[in-house]
Amino acid sequence: MFLAVGGLLIGCARQQVRSEGEPDSLVPAARQRAAGKPQFDSSAERSAAAAAERGDFETAVRIYSEIRDSEPANGRVTYLLGYVYGQLGERDLEIVLYEQAIGLGYADADVYYNLGIAYFETDRIEQAVSAFKNGLTSDPHSADNHFGLGWVYQYQNLFDKAERQLLQAVALEPEEPFFREKLAMLYEQTGDLQRAAEQMEKILEIDPEYPGAREYIEHLSKGRLPHPEKPAGVGGD
Repeated sequence: MFLAVGGLLIGCARQQVRSEGEPDSLVPAARQRAAGKPQFDSSAERSAAAAAERGDFETAVRIYSEIRDSEPANGRVTYLLGYVYGQLGERDLEIVLYEQAIGLGYADADVYYNLGIAYFETDRIEQAVSAFKNGLTSDPHSADNHFGLGWVYQYQNLFDKAERQLLQAVALEPEEPFFREKLAMLYEQTGDLQRAAEQMEKILEIDPEYPGAREYIEHLSKGRLPHPEKPAGVGGD
């Protein structure tokens, strides 16, 4: 979903999770840009948010750092500083700042989702699982955290658990192609090409111009199986 706050577009910026030419590969997922509905308390915060929106993350880091130095208990700014560090690829700093924001009481499903993704990208798998579960405790209807948990379960080859979580994400946001694409990838990985194709066809119903969808369906029609045996518990078993 997307929210417009003070002229700044925030929310979950989706991106495809399937690499070109590698249908079962994993690539970094998009972060939530801001959790909840932040209130810009100062012109400095507005300037930092505007810098982040235009991709000037170095400026955003500088401004958010200055605010945080003067307001060390500001959990929202601490979170947003972690976000912009994440955009700069500073994963360890990103994680530390998210954890500090949570410790300061700024914790909701979006914060936990970003923390889970950052943990996953730094190969801290159990911490990623915990973060996504905490996100679902905060909001059981968080499609992003269901997606994140399913993504990690797939990485761990826990395919039945992965399917359940991804189906939850799709049920919560049925018009979101991002989740359906990931579910299709899971079905392909486990050998159920029919269900994979069905998800991609639904994506085309939602968005006939969705990038790579037709090519992926063509790929599925060739019957290329990355794993010849389908694990139990997936695809209706």
